[in-house]
Amino acid sequence: MERGMNKFACRYSIIRFLPYQETGEFANVGVVLMCPETGYFNFKLQTRRYGRITDFFTELDSKVYQESVKLFRFELQRLQAYAREQCADASELRKLFLSLTHPREAIIKLTEARPRLSDNPEQTLEQLFRYYVEREFATHEFRDTLVTRRVKALVDSLKLERPFKAVTLGDEFVSGHFPLVQFAGDEMVGKVIKPFALNHTEPSKIIQHGASWIDRVKRLRKKGFVPQNVLFAVEGPSANAEKCQIAFQDICNELRDEVTVVDSVDAEQISEFAAA
Repeated sequence: MERGMNKFACRYSIIRFLPYQETGEFANVGVVLMCPETGYFNFKLQTRRYGRITDFFTELDSKVYQESVKLFRFELQRLQAYAREQCADASELRKLFLSLTHPREAIIKLTEARPRLSDNPEQTLEQLFRYYVEREFATHEFRDTLVTRRVKALVDSLKLERPFKAVTLGDEFVSGHFPLVQFAGDEMVGKVIKPFALNHTEPSKIIQHGASWIDRVKRLRKKGFVPQNVLFAVEGPSANAEKCQIAFQDICNELRDEVTVVDSVDAEQISEFAAA
């Protein structure tokens, strides 16, 4: 068997940001991985795209996260240098990793070491980071949940005489779940608010997602399931993602032909629509 096809026994740990010890809530912010057989010891930390994390801990100053991660990064770099210069064999590297993952009372913690077979530790580290930290499998779903939670909390705080509630509108041919629906009467839908995350990292996904809802609203309205008073509170992609921004603006322009479109953080316009 060629050397490149060998599977090496690695150990990895997920780095977690846990600002509130009382509640135990945490966010995965990095991964550290070592391979005793090859002497590999490396890590990857979320130091740039941390909006997801600070959005989750809304009461926390973002500088707390930035400084905490910065200090922990220095510590990992020190251990990385130590491993390279002082750990002469696999057993010493294992001891170092065991010490690193030992339970501690701190704002940054590591999970217990987990095993992983890999023929390319560097590639495996990147894969683990994308899965556990960037939540590659559920990035959009996570943002969608946050947008919905934020808009719903705003609307609920208005204490309206006719409150909004989550309803699925439609029939067996076309339907849509709307987290915020207000009834004008016992059966008549008066207003609909749809928190709408279009934060995809690929322009084509923004177009596809947006177009599917444009078509859905058209069909639901044609069948009389949704009224004219429909508001989409949208969140777009990163301002630095130029192509995604172009796709986002195109879809928002098309959405405006069917519904009212506002920014998901525009509390004034959302409140005015809900309370009118």
